[in-house]
Amino acid sequence: MRVLLADNHVQVRWALRTYLREELGLDSVDEVTDTAGLLSGAQASCPNLILVEWDLPGQPVGQVLSSLRELNTPAQIVVLSRRSECKEAALAAGADTFVCKAGPPGELSAVLRKLIGLGDLPADNGNYAIREGEKP
Repeated sequence: MRVLLADNHVQVRWALRTYLREELGLDSVDEVTDTAGLLSGAQASCPNLILVEWDLPGQPVGQVLSSLRELNTPAQIVVLSRRSECKEAALAAGADTFVCKAGPPGELSAVLRKLIGLGDLPADNGNYAIREGEKP
């Protein structure tokens, strides 16, 4: 499985990359720091999973999600944000999944494990959402 990680915070990228590689066994993890890199990275690597920070520098992520969908990428797109109020906008823009970074510890982990087929979803407490009709 190929993963594209889009976040402008080096510590966040390090933590997510380490988790993806060491805990989930995903070795193909590319990283970008802005929306231009997100689009070019998605075209170049054809990822299966994209993790993107809603407040990524560059053009608005909502617009970029539409562009990603036009590329016909097979990727599951997970939008991350510390602001839970972004959930509906992210899903409406084309995200498959939204996870609030301020949610309970382990919630992002459980959602990622479900998306790659390694576990079940945690109880829904409003901090994450998977678009209706999608099968992670």
